[in-house]
Amino acid sequence: MNGIDHAQDLLRLARADCKAMTGMGDADIFTDAIFGFHAQQAVEKGLKAWLSAMEVLFPLTHDISRLLPLLEKQGVDLGELWEWADLTPFAVEHRYAWTSDEEAPLDRADLIDRVNGLLDHIAGWIQRINP
Repeated sequence: MNGIDHAQDLLRLARADCKAMTGMGDADIFTDAIFGFHAQQAVEKGLKAWLSAMEVLFPLTHDISRLLPLLEKQGVDLGELWEWADLTPFAVEHRYAWTSDEEAPLDRADLIDRVNGLLDHIAGWIQRINP
């Protein structure tokens, strides 16, 4: 499978995680740990799609802060992208040890909008290099 095809597959998976987030509006049913997991997964898969489209090998990791420097090496201005690294604990730690009293609740609507915006940006970038 070439990089663009793999990127498209990863982007579809990222969109599925983001779509799942939209159905998790009720914090009494879906904890922040579960919602945050899907947010982290959407961002992780989106960044890996971006790297795949560039034909950049990436580590098998859930740590977003390990993926961002790989994009930076390709000339991507990370700017505000570093804030996505804050989702990394939702990939593993919060799935097994979550105390909602420790942190402020996630702003679900804002996070859904921001994740969709990131995925739209990545999809647009892929479309430009592979019309």
